[in-house]
Amino acid sequence: MSGSMRKSKLGWALVGLALAAAVLAVWLTTHWARSLALDTLRQRSAETLRLTIDNLGVELDRYIFLPRVLSTNPAVLAAVGRRALGAELSRADRELEEVEAVTGAADIFLYDVGGTVIAGRTDDGGPPGIGADLSALPFFHAALEGRLGRFFTAYPDTLDPVYAYAHPVWIDNEVRGVVVVVVNLGELQDRFKLVTAEHEIIVQDRQGIAFLSSRQDWRLRKVLPLSATDREEIAREGRYVGLALQALPIRARQDKLYIVHEDGGEGPAAGEPAYLRLERPLPRADWRVSILVDTAAVGRQVAQAGAISVFAAASLFLLLVALYQRRRRIEERMALQKEATARLEERVRERTSELMLTNRRLLASIAEREKAEGDLRQAQEELIQASKLAALGQMSAGLSHELNQPLAAIRSYADNAGAYLDRDEPGKARKNLTGIGELTERMARIIRNLRTYARNEQTPVRPVLLSEALSGATALLEARIRAVNAEVRIADNAPGVLVMGGDVRLQQVFVNLLANALDAVETQTTRDIDIGIAATDGEDLVITVRDSGPGIDPAQIGSVFDPFYSTKEVGKGMGLGLSITFGIVELFGGRITAANHPDGGALFTIILRRAEAGRSAAE
Repeated sequence: MSGSMRKSKLGWALVGLALAAAVLAVWLTTHWARSLALDTLRQRSAETLRLTIDNLGVELDRYIFLPRVLSTNPAVLAAVGRRALGAELSRADRELEEVEAVTGAADIFLYDVGGTVIAGRTDDGGPPGIGADLSALPFFHAALEGRLGRFFTAYPDTLDPVYAYAHPVWIDNEVRGVVVVVVNLGELQDRFKLVTAEHEIIVQDRQGIAFLSSRQDWRLRKVLPLSATDREEIAREGRYVGLALQALPIRARQDKLYIVHEDGGEGPAAGEPAYLRLERPLPRADWRVSILVDTAAVGRQVAQAGAISVFAAASLFLLLVALYQRRRRIEERMALQKEATARLEERVRERTSELMLTNRRLLASIAEREKAEGDLRQAQEELIQASKLAALGQMSAGLSHELNQPLAAIRSYADNAGAYLDRDEPGKARKNLTGIGELTERMARIIRNLRTYARNEQTPVRPVLLSEALSGATALLEARIRAVNAEVRIADNAPGVLVMGGDVRLQQVFVNLLANALDAVETQTTRDIDIGIAATDGEDLVITVRDSGPGIDPAQIGSVFDPFYSTKEVGKGMGLGLSITFGIVELFGGRITAANHPDGGALFTIILRRAEAGRSAAE
């Protein structure tokens, strides 16, 4: 046998096996889909059945205590005790009519122990379907024995189901009458269809009579054939008097589904709808509640699942064919790709050598850029330090005066103290020595601020007390402030407030801004400088520095932070103070802006992060 023939037989065998597997897969899919759909339908219907039983029980229990309450009514007791008196009977009739109107009961009657109506009469003398004489009915005898009697039947003319309770009326420990409350359940079965539109509900008694139903044509019909014993019990209890009890058009099938004959016949079930039936007892009334749900949707789901499985099998077959064809095309391309791969590898080697050369050049360029950035940072640091030293140089005359005054006073206090000691006046000498100590502390504070300000700070951004930076800046410029005769007002709402920054550089920011403000107000009649502090809704703090000077030229506001920008005379500044201030604030992660205040003067606004919400950043 040739190889081609063997391949052909093997191919046909595989095709047959694939077809058999496809048929089996379709059957299993439809079987699984049917089981799943029925289980889902059963679970949903079981919940509906439970709710229906609960509603039916609630409807019956609404009136269960009414006959017991009426049995203690004074008018009912009087009517039973003195039946011959017409006034008591009329009063009992009115009482029962009022209770009917209030409670919604269909009828309420008062019977004597002989089973005859004595109050609550109708035109027929008693409840329709029950009658005026109850002496032969078991539920009436249960009331005479002191128990609650229950009875259910249907109105002969409307076929509306009714349920009756009977309760004894006790006088002197003796049953002297019976109260009967009749409830019309017709509205309840009409609500079945509204609540369960996709289901059919049947409530049957223990003999299998459909006492309640969501379908009008199924009411008071037999679910199962009645035996002779069932007929005798129905006649003995007085139920369904004068009603023809026909069979329901329902038949069970072997797969536990039920066929409903829509035409009412009992012939073959071919082509007629199948229903899933669930049933549970209602013990309080000795009934059984059944629910029928149409399985047409199950059939549709099974058909859809079958169609999907067929489509999937066909798709799989076509996919296999496509894969086979694709494999052949791949084999054809493999040879072409080998040749192309060889050419590509050669080109890759060439490109690799070019990329390595370019990479070396790029690394050299990066190294040069990093060196330039390092040099720039160093130059910025040196520029900041030079700006501080230049500011110190400008303040040197005032600081010299600040130190010379205490020194002269110390010399005077020392001479006076010696003189007082020679005169044996230690008290006055001690007073002069105390003055020397205070002046020494003042000089130490000035020198400490100078030393701190001159330090080249290189620490990371950290929490800094805002009040200390402001007080240090004003202390350094104290002589200049007095020389200009300016008034510096600092808001007192910042005790203990921490911001993210560096204590020396933050002090340098305020020194630069205050120095500019002093220059601006020096020639003005009013020389006020106000420093405000306010918190925002977020994580920031806003510090404003406003002077009473002439303000900033509106055309130059955008240039005030540029390096070497200055409006001062030659020799009074290099134009770097605000530029350095701008850089320091940005290093702190903040912002600074310049503007003119609406009431006059320049306004500088600094926004810094509060220390509680700050994140560390390198300075």
